[in-house]
Amino acid sequence: MPEQPLQGARIALTGTRKAQETADFVRRLGGVPIVAPALDTTPLGGDAGADAMDPTAALNDFLKADAALVIFLTGVGARALVRLAESVGRGDELRSALARTKVIARGPKALGALKGAGVRVDWMPREATVAAILDGLGQFDVAGRTVAIQWSGFIDHLLRAELHRRAAGVVELDLYRHTPPTNETPVLDLIDAIAAGGVDFLTFTSAIGVREFFALAERHGKDDVVLSALLRKSPVAVAVGPVTATALADVGAPAGIIPDIHTTGGMFRAIEEWITTTSVVKSAENG
Repeated sequence: MPEQPLQGARIALTGTRKAQETADFVRRLGGVPIVAPALDTTPLGGDAGADAMDPTAALNDFLKADAALVIFLTGVGARALVRLAESVGRGDELRSALARTKVIARGPKALGALKGAGVRVDWMPREATVAAILDGLGQFDVAGRTVAIQWSGFIDHLLRAELHRRAAGVVELDLYRHTPPTNETPVLDLIDAIAAGGVDFLTFTSAIGVREFFALAERHGKDDVVLSALLRKSPVAVAVGPVTATALADVGAPAGIIPDIHTTGGMFRAIEEWITTTSVVKSAENG
């Protein structure tokens, strides 16, 4: 690998998790990071509101349930559950409960978080989608038992209904909420940079991040500017995986890059390959 594989590429980072660490990683690879988080992620507490469950009460329900199956949709949620259990002195109980049950990780981020916590994962679908989980549920015998689901910042009502249909009880682990960014300035500055041709790659690491980014742009009357630029591939839209790519397609901006490995590292390797390939093409054309 070249010492500077990103070759000065200006890469916008709209994700919130470890934004500064990701920016440092981009710099080490020779890129120029533009940090503009498109949403805030807020842990829920007992006063979370009528539309959310008390996470501590949900944890208690899970530990009492002797669940047959638990589904983790996100790495953020998996880590949040472990932190919550440890904060109330029940970390060992949680690990014991997870060791006794079947564990599904929706995708690589949840898988990595669970492995990092020492939790065995029994199955991960080939595509990191709720639809893929629904297709694979038949391999798990949950009739007459309890299942648990860790939500990804919002409730998927189709998955909830299917779990209630198959199992005797469902424990819902609702641990955090995604909200629009408190500080909109970085995203607005990013959009201005896109309009001025100052961004080479616009990266997204979640479907909700795509939706919040374009909702913010629309509130300020700048969504058409972004869409026009992305359709010209200036910048190139980058989706970490198929779910995020679908969200981009839904707003009319198909992803130019979707890595084969749906992780942040895979995303930057795919960007490197794009840079190398287009450089080769340009050299051939110039020759």
